[in-house]
Amino acid sequence: MALIYFDPSEWHESQIHIVTVDTVDYTVEEQRSDLVGKLERWYDHKSHSAGVKYEMALPLCLRRQTCVWSRGPFPAGDPLVAHDGCFFRGGSLKKPKSEWDKNSLYFQIPDGKKAIGDSLYAGMPDKCTVALNGHNKVTRDLINLAKAREERYHGHTKEFNVLKYRFRHGSSADDMLSKHKLCVDSIHILLHFDLQHRPLMDFP
Repeated sequence: MALIYFDPSEWHESQIHIVTVDTVDYTVEEQRSDLVGKLERWYDHKSHSAGVKYEMALPLCLRRQTCVWSRGPFPAGDPLVAHDGCFFRGGSLKKPKSEWDKNSLYFQIPDGKKAIGDSLYAGMPDKCTVALNGHNKVTRDLINLAKAREERYHGHTKEFNVLKYRFRHGSSADDMLSKHKLCVDSIHILLHFDLQHRPLMDFP
């Protein structure tokens, strides 16, 4: 049975917010065979160098704390994933919803359920809650706590040297992406067991 899976039926029917969502970037070696006219495709604005991006989601109020959704890797500068909101819904807000990628997390979250994200996920109140000026302190603190858990998990993935430093493996761009995904998937599994003994902070 897969350890990383997203099954909305695991949450109680009364629970509205079921996951936190955010993207994480990792630096990679420049893929010279794929760079001609495509420099911006790999550009990671966080590291100002070549990178890849994943979308990850962590469960709220479930017994298991490990990642329940991991999608990637994609070149960090790919227009389809460069903006976190675009990655989440599988398309630009300028396009009709019918043209969005139905494999995106937006479409996996059932109606009536929501994720919690940062300000980059604004504009999709039907599927994602972000902190707003109108929220009271308790609500904002809960949202910030949820986001902090997600960031801590991302930090754990970078405690492994293969992701902590620039990824230099693979004979081509496609081979590099395949090997990078293998490493990330393996780390998800290691963290699945590690979090049983070193859990993330509790979420009310």
